[in-house]
Amino acid sequence: SASTTPVPIPYYINVNYDNLEITSSELKKEMFKISENLSCLQTSLNQWLEEVGTLEKTTHKELKDATLKISDHLSGLSTCVEDSQEDAREAARNTKGQLEAQLSTLSKQLDRIETQSFAAANKELKIAIKETTKTHMAQELRAQYEELVNVTKSVSDCVLGFCANKKFHWYLKGWEDLKKSALETGLKRTDSPFLYVCGYNVCLFIELRKAEGQTILAMFMRIHPGVNDSKLKWPFSKTFTLGVIHPKDKAKRKICEAHPSECSDKQYFQMPKQDSNLGFGTPTLSTANELEREGFGMDDSLHCFLQVET
Repeated sequence: SASTTPVPIPYYINVNYDNLEITSSELKKEMFKISENLSCLQTSLNQWLEEVGTLEKTTHKELKDATLKISDHLSGLSTCVEDSQEDAREAARNTKGQLEAQLSTLSKQLDRIETQSFAAANKELKIAIKETTKTHMAQELRAQYEELVNVTKSVSDCVLGFCANKKFHWYLKGWEDLKKSALETGLKRTDSPFLYVCGYNVCLFIELRKAEGQTILAMFMRIHPGVNDSKLKWPFSKTFTLGVIHPKDKAKRKICEAHPSECSDKQYFQMPKQDSNLGFGTPTLSTANELEREGFGMDDSLHCFLQVET
């Protein structure tokens, strides 16, 4: 059989020439506008280039003028600096001369002050050494004096303790006030000064007490710690007498005699430790009225005594 070949089918394009003419006309208009804009831009560019050129020339001239002015100023400043440097050098020379003169004066004054200060310091040092020596010697002498006083006191106490009288007299002052106080308060006590009797450190202790319308006088002997206690015989065993003596008639007395040997175990007669022992004597030696009536109290005083038998 015979072969079949496809036959191409013709393609016909319909062209609208009216529309093409319109489009071409619009493109021409747009191209014309672009050309005008480019022309305006070229004109503006030319004007700008002219202005830039003018500005460049003006700026160049101003810069040149400013440079000349700056050069003139720098020249003037250089001259001023040179003048200032010369003035500074001159001032420095003058100042140096003044400082050297002042330094010389100060050096002389310092030498003089140093000499005077050394002399004064040397004098003060001598005075200080002298004062220190005096102070040291005074301290040494004071220490030796105190030691001598203590030794003398110890020796004196021992001598008085073993060699003194065996009697103790006490003139009580203020007898009237003592009685008055006892009447007002009901009880009044007082001690005599201490005294070494036969080596024992003792005192008299009296008591005024109000009882049954009377003011009763009690009197005791009290033993106190003493410097001789370690050398004495204990317990205390010596017979003693205490009482009051008439101011005009010494033989007229009111007394109490005590015998410690009969009660040596009592605390009154043991060696005292730190405080004094309690007193031993009589609680009723007399009455204030009796003493006044018999003339024992005179000139606001009462003569009391203690006597220890050996």
